[in-house]
Amino acid sequence: MRRTLRLLSALLMLPPAGYASGDALIGNRAMPSTQHLSAVKLAGFDYVELGLQHIAALSPVEFERLRAEVVRLRLPVHSGAYLLPDDVAVTGPAVDVALQMTHVEQRLERAASLGMRVITFAPMNRPEHVSERAAREQLIDFVRRAAAVAIRHDIVLVLQPLQRQRSDFAIGSNFINTVAEALAIVEAVDHVNVGISVDLYHLSPTEAPASLRAAGRHLKHVMISNPQGRLLPMQAGEYDYAALVTTLCAIDYRGAITVFAFGADGVDTQRYAQRAPSSIAFVRSLVKSARLTTDGCSIHAPRYRSATERNSSG
Repeated sequence: MRRTLRLLSALLMLPPAGYASGDALIGNRAMPSTQHLSAVKLAGFDYVELGLQHIAALSPVEFERLRAEVVRLRLPVHSGAYLLPDDVAVTGPAVDVALQMTHVEQRLERAASLGMRVITFAPMNRPEHVSERAAREQLIDFVRRAAAVAIRHDIVLVLQPLQRQRSDFAIGSNFINTVAEALAIVEAVDHVNVGISVDLYHLSPTEAPASLRAAGRHLKHVMISNPQGRLLPMQAGEYDYAALVTTLCAIDYRGAITVFAFGADGVDTQRYAQRAPSSIAFVRSLVKSARLTTDGCSIHAPRYRSATERNSSG
């Protein structure tokens, strides 16, 4: 059984068909169902990003079916999200360290089993009666503890800032709203397996691209979408995507790019099938153009580790 699990883990680390070393990897956030995974693969994405809240809810049998399905599709699961359930506090008097770490251990174990390398974590809110300073100290403490688990699994945790409120975003956040705020936490934690995630949808116009330059080497994960409605990015007129990607070049960004869209592009399967391949081509064209216009640009995904390296790490 152990040998079978190792073989599955090795297969999950294989690059997608047609991948060339140094290429930018373009992935898609999706649900862990056969229908959604097949759609992501058919569209031409290089990898899939999954929510750990869905992965954690699977029974052992269901989880093994998921592992087998991504192996069958040869669809790497490069990244994930939702390190903790929404009802597990990170700040305030309700913090339960033992409960936090139980979820961290369980979710990161499954994430590693699927081959994930990057997990985003977005601390939503702090209780109103808790000072920002006290909340920051609690968050730093949690991230340090979580990072100690993540490094055992060769996973990077990335802190994602969320806008305080968007008209089309049902959940507001009163904690870690900007890249600068996330950067302050990451620098305080000071751990090799902790970085920053930037989601274009939650990046205010006043932040980009200066905030990306400030994040620099700490930027480990990028999500892109048409910010007007969280749709698939399709053309230059929707947003100044070129400035974003050129900035990634300038800071020598070395991560993948996740296309994270929902709304009409997330629920209408026919629409998704029609638009997703064009969206992938558009994002690739942005990277290609940025490489041509920026000296030393090297946007590319982290290399795939061999099965020998993966197994030797335990």
